Amino acid sequence: MVRLAHHDLLGAFFLNHPPVRRFDVAVEANEHPLVDGLPQTFAVTDELYLIEPVGESRVLLSTELAEDPSPEGFGFVYDEDTSVGADGKTRVLGLERKVGDGAVAYVALGHCHSPATNAQPFVDRNVDAEGKTPLHFRGAWETPEFGRILDNAMGWGQRAAA
Repeated sequence: MVRLAHHDLLGAFFLNHPPVRRFDVAVEANEHPLVDGLPQTFAVTDELYLIEPVGESRVLLSTELAEDPSPEGFGFVYDEDTSVGADGKTRVLGLERKVGDGAVAYVALGHCHSPATNAQPFVDRNVDAEGKTPLHFRGAWETPEFGRILDNAMGWGQRAAA
């Protein structure tokens, strides 16, 4: 992967994603409109994007994962894991970056696939005991928390445009 100008605008650079897995999401900015009404933590089954925050940003969502659990040969090759926080375990999953008089938000949840679009040869064993990838996968899309984030995002964008 090559870092480009749009990563500066977005405030994030994608590094890798391990196989689909179940993990907990922590809300880091309770007062932010994008996470309004969410519990302090919630569980999802998703493709965990390992993203490196770029520039100044405000963390909205995170998870804890000390090491990239991708098996050898899975995903993307990188020299250094720049997506893990200074504490050695925190990963940013959602952020807001101020840009001019506005802001950009990035949420790294929402993988889904069908048999025609699936490229995952297997999933983490915390999703399926045999590691079999489901033919149809909607993950976070099937949780009320992700729906709430999407609803909040639409309201946040409309208020900003008003």
